[in-house]
Amino acid sequence: MVFGIVAVFLWHRTVQKTPETFWESLPKDVDIVLNNVHHESTRHGLKEWAMDAGKAVCLNAENKILFDDITTTFFMKDGDTILLTGRRGVLNTETQNMEITGNVVARGKGYELRTEALSYLHQKRIISSTAPFLLVGGAIRLAGHGMQFDLDSGRLNVQEKVRADIVLKTRFGR
Repeated sequence: MVFGIVAVFLWHRTVQKTPETFWESLPKDVDIVLNNVHHESTRHGLKEWAMDAGKAVCLNAENKILFDDITTTFFMKDGDTILLTGRRGVLNTETQNMEITGNVVARGKGYELRTEALSYLHQKRIISSTAPFLLVGGAIRLAGHGMQFDLDSGRLNVQEKVRADIVLKTRFGR
């Protein structure tokens, strides 16, 4: 009996050539709702992002997963992380691109960015927004409409209506 179970287990492992994610293993006509979800994306063995959500609705025929109360951690090449939270999210299961909306907050390396909507382009590893945003950290307060942040280079581009307030601390009497 034990030999039979071990043989079936080993046969199953050799027949399955490529691992599937849970989402890919669902038939196209099956939709599913899950609570307290954790999902990760890796590339070449390195974790790119990890997501937790209070609720996930898988719309398999549309290649989408809808999330409520989403928290995503993005891992940067230099070892830093960006923690992004929002009320709702949509993940495209084919491209791994995301849209996060509703009181979106991104925190990392001593700054905080607030907006109502952010997008994540998985292949380019870019976080962007066309909505107004506010970035606060240290001695800077930066506001604008539209931004793009490259997770690999750490560069932030602001599109328009830029306003920056910078507090420069000087020492007099020396």
